[in-house]
Amino acid sequence: LPQSAGFYFRARRTLDTYGLVYVDAGEGMYSDTNGAAFAIRPGTLILLFPGLAHKYGVLKGKGWSEVYLLFDSPLMGALVKTGKLHPYWPVHELKPVAYWRERALSFIEQAPPTYQPSGLREMGRLITFLGEALDAARDRRARADEQWLLAAQSRLEHDTGNLPATARALGMSYENFRKKFRRLSGVSPKQYLDRQVFDRACELL
Repeated sequence: LPQSAGFYFRARRTLDTYGLVYVDAGEGMYSDTNGAAFAIRPGTLILLFPGLAHKYGVLKGKGWSEVYLLFDSPLMGALVKTGKLHPYWPVHELKPVAYWRERALSFIEQAPPTYQPSGLREMGRLITFLGEALDAARDRRARADEQWLLAAQSRLEHDTGNLPATARALGMSYENFRKKFRRLSGVSPKQYLDRQVFDRACELL
C-alpha cells in the first residue's frame, strides 16, 4: 500500500483475524488497549492480534508505504498460548528493509485480501517467516541493549555518580533510565557504581 495513511483514527479498531503490517517508508505511531505505544519507522513490523483494539498510522498526513496482510491459522493461537507470540509486544524492528519487504510481499501476491494458509506446507511457510522475523528482531534488540548498557556504564563513570545527569545525557527521565539499567544489568545504577568503587579499592590492597 504505497502512500498509505494507516489506520490512525480517534477510535481504535478490533480485528477478527491476525494481521501483519510491514512499513518500508514513512513514520508514525502505534497504540493499543494493552497500553503499548510505539514510534513507527521504516523497517517496523506490526503484528495485529484478534480482539485487541488498536490504531496506527502517520501523524501529520505525510503517508507511508506498507505491506498489509490479514491472515488466520490455528497454529497462531498455539504460538500465543506458549508465549512465542505475545500481544503485549506487537511492534518489532526488521532490517534490511528491502529484504523483509520482499519476504512479506510473497504472501500478499498469493492470496489477497485475507491469507488463509491451506495445507501443512503453507502453514509452515507462514510460521517460518514469523519465526525468522521475530528472531531477527530479537537479535537486533539484544545488540542494541548491549550497546546501550555499555554507553550507560561509561557515562555513569564519566559523570562521577551524578545519576540524573547520566539519564539526561542518554535522553531519558531518571526513573526510565534506572528501570532500563536494572533490567539489562541486574543491578541499579547506584549498585553498579558502588561495585566499581569496591573493585577499585580491592585492586589497591
